[in-house]
Amino acid sequence: MIPIPLASIILGLILKKKKYYKYKKNIVVGCIMTVLLCIYGSFAFITAPLQDYSDEPILVLEQYIDMDIPQHEQIVTQDWTKGEQSVSRGYIYYYSTVYFDDDEAKELEKMLAGNDKWLRYIPNELIGITSPFADSSAFEYNLIYNISEDEFNTLPDRFGNHRCINAFYSEHSQCLIIVEYLISYK
Repeated sequence: MIPIPLASIILGLILKKKKYYKYKKNIVVGCIMTVLLCIYGSFAFITAPLQDYSDEPILVLEQYIDMDIPQHEQIVTQDWTKGEQSVSRGYIYYYSTVYFDDDEAKELEKMLAGNDKWLRYIPNELIGITSPFADSSAFEYNLIYNISEDEFNTLPDRFGNHRCINAFYSEHSQCLIIVEYLISYK
């Protein structure tokens, strides 16, 4: 993208050398666009260490729920263990978004509908142990797995810290959200 504004600057300098009067716009716009593209283009380099594209979150979820998730189109995982967290409820390890194409989404929806571990809505009593990203109104299938106590969709038996996985699936956007987090249950 940078070559286009640079070409505008070079064209402006050529026009100036040939003594044309309308060269200033090319130079000014070329300089402004070069600076803007450098600033906004650098965000990819800043956020790249925080994102991962591996299948590990899906493999971990499959291991716990004893279900093979269909092949996905794309997965983006944000690692929340680096830097400070601003989430007041619990500690987030990672947040993954998994996208499916139409065929795989339909296959996954059939699997989720036939699996009793996936809830159509989160009951009110479980909202306190969901991840901070839980918005049950936006997702058709929900799952809370307490890794610490090896339980699905139930309140913990004891108080204290519990490592959990919260998974949500949206039929509309054909995406699966997987959040692993630590929550303090009181």
